[in-house]
Amino acid sequence: MKRSFLFLLFLLLAGFVFSQTDVYTPTLKTPADNAVDQMPNVVLSWSAISGSLNLTYELELDTTAAFNSPLKKDTVMVLITGYKTRNLFFGKDYFWRVRALDNGELSAWTPTRKFAIFNEVALSKPNDNEDDQMPNEAISWKAKVGTDSIKGITHFDYEMDTTNSFSSPLLIAGSVAKNVFSYTPSNLLFNQKYFWRIKARHSQGTSGWSVVRSFTVINKFDLTSPANNATGQDLDVTLKWDAVTGILMYEFQIAEDQTFNTLVYHSEVTTNSADASMLIFGTNYYWRTRAIHAADTSEWTDPWKFTTTDAVKLKSPADAAINVNHKPLFTWFKMGGITEYWFQLADNQSFNTPLYNTVFGDSVTSFQSTKKLNAQSTYYWRMRAVLNNTVNDTTSWGQVFSFTTVNPTGIGNEPASLKVNVYPNPTSGLTTLTLSGKEESLVQMELLNLLGKIIKAETIQITRGENKITLSFNDLSNGVYILRFSLDGKQAFLKLIIDK
Repeated sequence: MKRSFLFLLFLLLAGFVFSQTDVYTPTLKTPADNAVDQMPNVVLSWSAISGSLNLTYELELDTTAAFNSPLKKDTVMVLITGYKTRNLFFGKDYFWRVRALDNGELSAWTPTRKFAIFNEVALSKPNDNEDDQMPNEAISWKAKVGTDSIKGITHFDYEMDTTNSFSSPLLIAGSVAKNVFSYTPSNLLFNQKYFWRIKARHSQGTSGWSVVRSFTVINKFDLTSPANNATGQDLDVTLKWDAVTGILMYEFQIAEDQTFNTLVYHSEVTTNSADASMLIFGTNYYWRTRAIHAADTSEWTDPWKFTTTDAVKLKSPADAAINVNHKPLFTWFKMGGITEYWFQLADNQSFNTPLYNTVFGDSVTSFQSTKKLNAQSTYYWRMRAVLNNTVNDTTSWGQVFSFTTVNPTGIGNEPASLKVNVYPNPTSGLTTLTLSGKEESLVQMELLNLLGKIIKAETIQITRGENKITLSFNDLSNGVYILRFSLDGKQAFLKLIIDK
């Protein structure tokens, strides 16, 4: 009897157990418990459990751990193990939990987790308390909070002001789209300190303001060229200074005195360089510049001084040169801002009966004598520069160079000769010209077609020895041409074949 009772009891218990369906409790995945700096659209996720096709999950999300505030969200999802939030409040703590429902049976709630939404945007540039910033200095902030990209917002708000209370009449305020992480102002006042801050926003609220940073706009920049106290400057010397962005123009002045009471030149440019004008030879000048935009003008730079040249610099024949060719090539350094050069060659230092008293244009920097000078004789040459325009002026006659021509029986008594070659030949367009001469000379080169018509002509300056020059004939049609070279009344010819 006792055995029968126990067997009956076993059957009843087994029936009860096998008739009940267990619904397991899900496991929460992300965000981790007590996670901070989450986005306002953070995704809540949990692990799936096994169950029927009717399995659903219920999520509770609230700002209180008791899940009883007016902000509570209670959501049921079918077979979905994640939930993307929307417009959660910045700087708020949130609590959440999940349970499963399958065929009318409920699991237990998961343990409650907590997370916090970020409340501050991190600033990028400029760094705090930076000086010498541009009047259009861009402010920028980071696209991430910690390691997470900022999401779930619609805009960033910015404020810039001359006071850290952001309450002055000069306040600059506005918004940029959620995917923009910088703002570029315009016409900030020179030498003014600005404070700035950023916050994030969506349709339900804003984050807290970022930390406040400050920067100061540049007021005085630096001159760069010519160096202070530079000498030997051309009349059209190029003045250069540091660039300033976010401006309309630069104003610059050139004067004969440090107080700029005696102005020589005054103008405006849009680049950070300008060519001087209205200068005369051998004079000290002072110059300065400042920046201008629609709302303000910077302070003048510290003035720098330069001195204009008062002589043409001679090159060759060098002073006291010997064994110089009977028909020398004279060369000198180019000067800017002039209109012409005067050249004199004589057999005495007084230049009272010059062999040459010649005027050259401002672009000429060499001259080959057409007169054959006496052998083993000493000659003297000098130059001066001339300015003929609104300001009429001349340099002094510069340093006198002397030279001695070759001895007819000594080294270098051979007449000038020239060896020429081009390669490759035939050429598809580019070829190398080799000119070998006994002294520095000017060679006249002409390109002729087979009818004798001159197609190109140029003067080539060569030095003693071998000279290599790259020539381009890309603009010529295929065919045969003649190169003619002339020096000291002698000529050399080469056949050139163009084959592209």
